[in-house]
Amino acid sequence: MPARNGNYDLVKDWIRENGTMPNGDKMPKRKMARMIYKEHGLNFTDEENVRIIIQRVTGKGGKNDEVRVDADLKDDLPANYNPYGLPESHTEEKIIFKLPVGCTRVLYLPDPHIPYHDVDAMTVAINTGKEKKINCIILPGDVIDMHQGSKYESNPKKRSIKEEFDAACEFLQILRDTFPGVPIYWIEGNHDKRWRDFLLRKCREIWDDPYYHLEDRLKLADKNITLFNEKVEFWAGDLRVTHGHLIFNTGFGAPIYPAKSMWDKTGVQYVIGHVHTVTTYKKVRKGAPNQMCYTLGCLSEIDPDYNPIVNRYEHGFGYQDIYPDGTFDFYNYRIENGRAKL
Repeated sequence: MPARNGNYDLVKDWIRENGTMPNGDKMPKRKMARMIYKEHGLNFTDEENVRIIIQRVTGKGGKNDEVRVDADLKDDLPANYNPYGLPESHTEEKIIFKLPVGCTRVLYLPDPHIPYHDVDAMTVAINTGKEKKINCIILPGDVIDMHQGSKYESNPKKRSIKEEFDAACEFLQILRDTFPGVPIYWIEGNHDKRWRDFLLRKCREIWDDPYYHLEDRLKLADKNITLFNEKVEFWAGDLRVTHGHLIFNTGFGAPIYPAKSMWDKTGVQYVIGHVHTVTTYKKVRKGAPNQMCYTLGCLSEIDPDYNPIVNRYEHGFGYQDIYPDGTFDFYNYRIENGRAKL
């Protein structure tokens, strides 16, 4: 238990020194967790681990928590403070995930749309990951196509859901075997989400049973692959990562310059898949670091049935070097003639 107690003491000392804002108010716990994890990331599993410790040392850890709460740290307000008796709120707290500090060489494999992946393009991306000696893989959405689970009209001649699951299992196992011990993080895309939506539309009786979810169906725990809901705020250093369908809700109408459009929409550094187009935008700021946004190409067919003529799809993938202070270098690869090009 010494390491645990040391972390608790570290958090207590930090709150005493930095936990009060200039106006005298206590700093929000989420903000404290973010700042502590940024300063002492090696001491904790992730930012959520820090937040839980903050809850405990301030007396919010639950009645059975064995952690001693010092009087000067104890929150004055009860856990369910509601002086006006307002109706119960159903708001959900945003979940933030930051890559562990050991993830410094990251390979991005966007939009495979298994089983409609492009074998040559995927091979180029995996080979680059091996050359870079990566220590992390991010799958930024649409790993599986789920054609038959679409709410739109589907082609009965296309692969069945079972065949798609079998191919996805094989692909994920190949990734695991090729990069043993490397953490793999999968961020849910709109095609991945089709399975959950299908269960909700067609099988409401079982849609909330974990047995039928992607995690169990694809045996992700056995492969040490973590799947994140589309709404999780995912950080790779100072770069946010998402699939992109919640930023650009589009199939045919992707912006002409999606990386710039993404900056205009969000005002923060992002990398996304979804648009299947390689673009990079740099926002130059005088006296401050430049801000970057990227959209990735895809590792699937570039002339799909739903958009065979008027698309600008191209094969591509990403690689990121992350430094201890969160800054990064990002390489937005385009695949041409069987080679990765910047």
